[in-house]
Amino acid sequence: MAAQAIDVDGRMTKTYRIARTAAVLSLALAGCLTAEPASSDTTQAASGAGGGGGGGGGVKPGRLAPASAAVTCDDGTTLGVNLSRGFQNRVEMQVVVTGSSGTASGFLEILLDDATTGAFVNGFGSWPASFVPGLSMTNLGSTVPVGVSTLDFSAVIHDGATAAGPALVVCTTSIVVVAN
Repeated sequence: MAAQAIDVDGRMTKTYRIARTAAVLSLALAGCLTAEPASSDTTQAASGAGGGGGGGGGVKPGRLAPASAAVTCDDGTTLGVNLSRGFQNRVEMQVVVTGSSGTASGFLEILLDDATTGAFVNGFGSWPASFVPGLSMTNLGSTVPVGVSTLDFSAVIHDGATAAGPALVVCTTSIVVVAN
């Protein structure tokens, strides 16, 4: 699906961005993006485990070892992305703006997906937003399975008040993580 989600300029397509935003909002409504204790059903759903009735089955969530990456956006803005084990072994993502070369402002969409399993791991949206040096954002997401995973990070500032607007600034990288 990743190849279909990217247009010829290397940016996410509008349909893909809208679908991703809907997924982020659905998880937020389910309580997966809050620091509140998750019920066992929410934790199992976020980790890909569970099922009807007695639950169980699926992939066991792992304890994430800290990982980080430096990201350079298409306008020269630089971000630091730090991933660590948060509450209930969920992925805590901290994004820090380390330098900004632009003045773009609009809807900020940040996403972290497991490229290995295709699962959503973390993300959020904010409006109005811009990349201001020193800005730090921290969010608690879902879990990753035991083993090695490749997580795809993207941060996009869209023109306007929603993720449906055209991308003004695009920042992407992949981060390899290990969970025990």
